[in-house]
Amino acid sequence: MLHLISGINAGARFAVALALAATLSVTTASASPLGDVSVRRISTTTPFADCGVDPSHPFYNWEGETTIASDPSDPRRIATAWLQDEAAGVVVASSRNGGGTWRHSTIPGLTRCTGGSFDHAFHPRLSWGPDGMLYLAAITQVETCPAGLLPSEGCLSGRVAFSRSSDGGRTWSTASFLRDAHGDLLNDMDSITAEPDVPGAVDIVWTPLETTGSERIYLSRSVDQGRTWTTTPVRTSTPETVAFNRVIAHPDGTLMVVSVDSQMGAFIAPEAPLPKTPLLTVRSEDKGLTWSAPTVLEPGDPFQWPAAAVGPDGTVYVSWRTVERNGEGRVLVAASSDAGKTWRPAVEAARFTVEPGGQLRTNLPHPGIGVDGYGNVAVLYNDRRNDVPDDGEVTMDVWLSHSHDGGVTWEESHAAGPFDFSRVPALGLFQELTGLPCGFAGTVALGPPIAVEGSTDAYFARAKGECGDV
Repeated sequence: MLHLISGINAGARFAVALALAATLSVTTASASPLGDVSVRRISTTTPFADCGVDPSHPFYNWEGETTIASDPSDPRRIATAWLQDEAAGVVVASSRNGGGTWRHSTIPGLTRCTGGSFDHAFHPRLSWGPDGMLYLAAITQVETCPAGLLPSEGCLSGRVAFSRSSDGGRTWSTASFLRDAHGDLLNDMDSITAEPDVPGAVDIVWTPLETTGSERIYLSRSVDQGRTWTTTPVRTSTPETVAFNRVIAHPDGTLMVVSVDSQMGAFIAPEAPLPKTPLLTVRSEDKGLTWSAPTVLEPGDPFQWPAAAVGPDGTVYVSWRTVERNGEGRVLVAASSDAGKTWRPAVEAARFTVEPGGQLRTNLPHPGIGVDGYGNVAVLYNDRRNDVPDDGEVTMDVWLSHSHDGGVTWEESHAAGPFDFSRVPALGLFQELTGLPCGFAGTVALGPPIAVEGSTDAYFARAKGECGDV
């Protein structure tokens, strides 16, 4: 096993990351089965208790919408982040020993709770660069757009926020903002990735929601660790939709954006039947200056946020979910072995059950996906299969479905739960998974009776393979 030392300089980190990738690519033919999934609580009492959040509010001491990333040059360095108190700010938990111990931090200047001018933050995303720099993106919003309110006249003011950490998430730069909100724009649906082939390069994809009904997807790229940015359009989304985006940086230098043009009706009336919505992917071979025509992966649920991961052999995996009106859902995974030029047909990775119709279709986190150093693929998702009708509770569990043959066949492991979803106001729009050299790590929000402070707590989930500790 390759043992890595934290604290090395950026150039050495990049060299180590390349060496690690080369080492792992040799071992991808030997899939390693997963052992049991262990979970541990990593959230604490809200750091925003003195920020005007009402202790009687159901979102007080609430955690949700979790993201996670690991350092490619030292996989024992893991960082995870979540929304705190619905949208009062973002909390980051970081570990230097593979999740054994954690330290917490916040983002200066992100919201009023940390010295900024915005009232709310949404959709935190993390990505770790090959030089050891950790990046965070989020969406900020002013009070005229209360948390959870839909874009409309008089409620369209938000910006894409960015911060970086050079010490693995223990301290952060003051939040900066990619683009001023103006006119009738609400910048939203962000995704961030560090480029594995260019140290210091980071990409953020986002969508400004316009009342004209003609939204464009933009890519903002920085080659100096987020100090300056260049913004270019990716594509125009379908009228009267909002694009949920995911940006992917391939080791060969290709950039990809996977997105779905979700109809606004999915927000306004989630119980109403809506047509399936194509999941689209575009690619760029010149770092975002020009983009290919969209490729349709497969029609999907009209309210979804795709997830993506790249394996050690360069295979790209994209996951998404579909939910039928009867409450039966599927997690689908498509794969590309040529950096998005062609795609294999989607495979069903898992089945899950939600409440037929209604808010559960849109209120459950979208599944996360990861690929470990052996090429094993896994998706993390929620399911209420163990719910007992009419017992006064909504029993929810978190499951990990994993494949050891490149996504062809899948098997399940129970990851966390059960908890009572009826006592949870929300879980956020996504929960993410990251691949480690051996196995996976994720962060999930769990409700009572597992949660001990507030309506949810954040838990670190670790699925180890039979190949070692990291």
